[in-house]
Amino acid sequence: LELRGQVGYSPELLRRFARVPLTLQIPLCRAARLGQPVFAQQADFARDFPDASVLSAEQTRSLAALPLEVEERLWGVLVLSFDEDRPLPPDERAFLLSLVGQCVQALSRHETEQRLRVQADTLKTLNAVGRALSAELDLDRLVQAVTDAGVELTGAQFGAFFYNVVNEQQESYTLYTLSGVPREAFAAFPM
Repeated sequence: LELRGQVGYSPELLRRFARVPLTLQIPLCRAARLGQPVFAQQADFARDFPDASVLSAEQTRSLAALPLEVEERLWGVLVLSFDEDRPLPPDERAFLLSLVGQCVQALSRHETEQRLRVQADTLKTLNAVGRALSAELDLDRLVQAVTDAGVELTGAQFGAFFYNVVNEQQESYTLYTLSGVPREAFAAFPM
């Protein structure tokens, strides 16, 4: 896990929690591994979380680690630490779980919008290629349109389309189209 935002972390906590391997035995990692909230108090740290000594040193006496799972995929973990050793009352736990639920809904909507945007762009490109294929009679321009669309649809850095042509004298030769790089990049390649 990688720390993406924080409020009130000491320099030591920032250093220790900038990147955290999921194998650590601390509440945040357990919440991430199990996909379930973890509420822990000071007595739990020594008993259940052997790697949590830094939390006690930082005056953390109780803690809530709440995973954010979007479409069955861990997106992050919200961690709240308290300087008093007390169990979180049921109403506070319910509030935190409701807050996380709202965050998950917002993240899910955002990811759905992103997917729909990508799908709309893909359909737009496919539609343009379809129009070009049905209207284009020039082979060179047709192949170039297909090559350009392949690069755009896949997000490739560049693309090339090689094909053989037989002329009127029955001589065969190779032609190609490029997309995403200048023709000079392939000038030294043998046919």
